[in-house]
Amino acid sequence: MSDAIILSALQQATTAAVAASGTPTLPVKYIGVTFEPPSDQRYLECVFIPNNIVDQYWDRSRVYRGTFRLLMHWNIDGAGAYPPINALQSICAYFNKNTLLASNVRIYSEPDLGNIIENGPEIIWPASLEYRLFIPQ
Repeated sequence: MSDAIILSALQQATTAAVAASGTPTLPVKYIGVTFEPPSDQRYLECVFIPNNIVDQYWDRSRVYRGTFRLLMHWNIDGAGAYPPINALQSICAYFNKNTLLASNVRIYSEPDLGNIIENGPEIIWPASLEYRLFIPQ
């Protein structure tokens, strides 16, 4: 099992989460994929932060874990912070605690919405998803 398989499961789940949300046409910037932000500057960005545990077991068993962060980019349009937070919460609703994704990747805590960041003409709102995968040997 590798981090590439975990990343694939998380990004596939992101696609499904956006499709099931109140913003099904929201573009997503996937890791390593060429992306041109839309003219309205509203899109979701994926960030992969592995924090794997090594040599925890006597055999070759291993725990893969880390944080998958979703960054909601939203242009400041005078409507305030409510439209982007509603869109982000709608997407995060897909990732409930104990949600099992492809390849047995498990979301092991409720999504955590972070502090809003005003960056020039846009708001960036992060949500963190903690994942875990145990591979027994």
